[in-house]
Amino acid sequence: MIALKKLDNLDQSRQEIIHQNFFIYLKKTKKSMISYAKEHNIDRTTLSKWKSNKTNMSAEQIYEAALYFKVTVNDLYYTEKEKKKLRVLSEDSYQPILAQESKTLLFYGDSFKRPAKVIIPLLVMFMIIAALSYFLMKGSSYWLLINLGTLAAAYFFNKQTIATKKTFIINYLDEIYYQRENEKNCFLKSAIIIQAGVLISTLLSLLFLGALISKNQQETLLPATIYFFVVFIFGFTIFLIFFNYPFKFKKRSYDNKLFGYNFLVFKLTLAICQLAIATIIFIYQSHAFLINFIFSVLIFILIVIDFILISKEYSLYQIYYEENEKEPCVLF
Repeated sequence: MIALKKLDNLDQSRQEIIHQNFFIYLKKTKKSMISYAKEHNIDRTTLSKWKSNKTNMSAEQIYEAALYFKVTVNDLYYTEKEKKKLRVLSEDSYQPILAQESKTLLFYGDSFKRPAKVIIPLLVMFMIIAALSYFLMKGSSYWLLINLGTLAAAYFFNKQTIATKKTFIINYLDEIYYQRENEKNCFLKSAIIIQAGVLISTLLSLLFLGALISKNQQETLLPATIYFFVVFIFGFTIFLIFFNYPFKFKKRSYDNKLFGYNFLVFKLTLAICQLAIATIIFIYQSHAFLINFIFSVLIFILIVIDFILISKEYSLYQIYYEENEKEPCVLF
């Protein structure tokens, strides 16, 4: 009865299909409209109205017609094209084709477990450029700025070496994501102390450089001004990155990369850059820039310690694959 009630509310286009099928089967059985009307106690004009789609067949009339023609209600209800789809769906061997998508993730495994793999190549890269700029400085102190150009080189180096790209073809109902057991940062107290030490050291370095600039000595004015600019940009960037620091970790991340770790690498790159410039200036004029060199070394050491500690926290992430309606499993 439920099915019959639903048939009462058919839209006009569906009723037209039913009427069309009705007269096709009527023709196949070689029955006239008059004989069908007599056998079912229906006015002949009713069938004429069905044919012209002026009146709709009721649910009971559709059901009676199906019994009379020895077919199912679906045979009257659907077109041939629709019935073919229904037959395919009813076959046991039918497997639906699910829409798929490609998803690319960055796999950081080795970088998390071996931070030296990131630190040492960056350090070597900047030291080579620093040596080059030292010899060029004999012509002009502006050659110190060449070290800033290596930030771009470091970016491309990091992009190619820190993480391995892995592309997966998955169904739209499936998911691939990073996950760890908890949100807690075990090194949070140490990290806050380290960040405070970096910011204080940067501020003191700026104060000493400001004092050198105020003396207006020809030998130290230009390198001190350039280094003041570099340290100021470094300190301001570190301050901004501090607000994106992973005080706690997401248990599950659907991003294609872990942005918090990328900020750490960028901060490490900046620390090495300012250390390279500080080293050149110290060798060039050791008597004037000793204190700033000490602060730059201290900043570098603190950031390296921070990078190693937080890399251990990121190493707790694993890549999970969750197939639709199945338990997630670890991929890597």
